Amino acid sequence: RSSDLSIHDDPKMLHSVKMGHIQSNIEYKKDYEKAKTKFSSPLDMIPVTMAKKAQAIASNIDYKHLLHKYFYPPDSISVALAKKAYTLQSDIDYKSDLNSWVKGSGWVPLGSLEVEKVKRATGILNEKKYRQHPDTIKFTSIEDAPIVVQSKINQAQRSDIVYKAAGEERLHKYTLPHDLPEFIQARVNAYNLSDNYYKVGLDRKS
Repeated sequence: RSSDLSIHDDPKMLHSVKMGHIQSNIEYKKDYEKAKTKFSSPLDMIPVTMAKKAQAIASNIDYKHLLHKYFYPPDSISVALAKKAYTLQSDIDYKSDLNSWVKGSGWVPLGSLEVEKVKRATGILNEKKYRQHPDTIKFTSIEDAPIVVQSKINQAQRSDIVYKAAGEERLHKYTLPHDLPEFIQARVNAYNLSDNYYKVGLDRKS
């Protein structure tokens, strides 16, 4: 009966299935996908040998291999010297004073660089000083700054007092020539009106 037939009984259907497998990309790359994740290298390969030697050198097992075993008596001089040397080289004994009583004790080296830096940083981060009114801040200007020097020069040039100082000084100075008639007449009048000169003859007679 036709219902009992399979694909393998029909040559055309069987040919179509085989052609489909041949043209299938999955079937084409099946063996490649299985083999691409497998890696094998010969044991006597130079990189493998070098890696084994490097691992043996870096391994801590052979580094700590004990060469011999022997015992020293506890009262041996070498043991005492070794203990003393280990004590001197011990970082725990070196820091024993620091960890016992120095650490945690309050001590401030006043005037040191770190203290001054902390003070400066505290002043910068002070919220009260940051928000104070500008009128309360003391202002100091550099006397020899170019802007200040130019301002002084401009002020001196625009000053009316400085501008008239030379004229006022010449205005209050007046000199008369010695041979001026008015000056000679004033001296004669002063001579005639002088009470001291009037009494000169009387003082001479007495």
